[in-house]
Amino acid sequence: QNLGAAERPRVRTDAALQVVRPEPTGETIRRCVDAPVIATPEVLVVGGGLAGVAAATTAARMGADVLLVERSGVLGGMATLGLVPPAMNVALTRGITQEFVDRLRAEGGAEQTWNPEVMKGVLLEMLGQSGAKLMFYSLAVGAIVEDGECRGILVENKSGTQAIRAKIVIDCTGDGDIAAWSGAPFEIGRGRDDETQTQTLVFILATVDTSRLMP
Repeated sequence: QNLGAAERPRVRTDAALQVVRPEPTGETIRRCVDAPVIATPEVLVVGGGLAGVAAATTAARMGADVLLVERSGVLGGMATLGLVPPAMNVALTRGITQEFVDRLRAEGGAEQTWNPEVMKGVLLEMLGQSGAKLMFYSLAVGAIVEDGECRGILVENKSGTQAIRAKIVIDCTGDGDIAAWSGAPFEIGRGRDDETQTQTLVFILATVDTSRLMP
């Protein structure tokens, strides 16, 4: 029997059943805070994945005062934290992509080109040498919109709620969070049934002869 997406049974594991899923109770709590402005860079890049590092590094090399805000404690995004190898066609992109690959090979060798630990170090070095500033462990939670344009963001970190103003804000969050909060139109999922991509299990193998495992 062929079942449609809405009728297809969903298998839930014990681990999934333990996840707390928010259920609105109808009660609301109003939270008003004064967010101090802690920085006013010319260019603010939100998200420290490969795109964010490329944007921040390039802008800083061109002489702009740049601040990159990243929610975790490392750079690379899905390429490092998610263990997803970048799918870059260096022959087409060249430029900073070629430089990134050359640095990876010089640092870790050809066999370690996409090693996530090597990537973390190379990205941090590239960003630091460009002169761009970096702010780790800071989650963007809102956009500062004035006259229909995004002029900064609100972040949450160990210091509480803080604000960052900027002349130019570049959204490299991956999900387009800043653009969405700023009023840009967006959609979620594929059009025919609004389903999103399932999660992927990625892992690293060590001391395994993959040529014998997968001839």
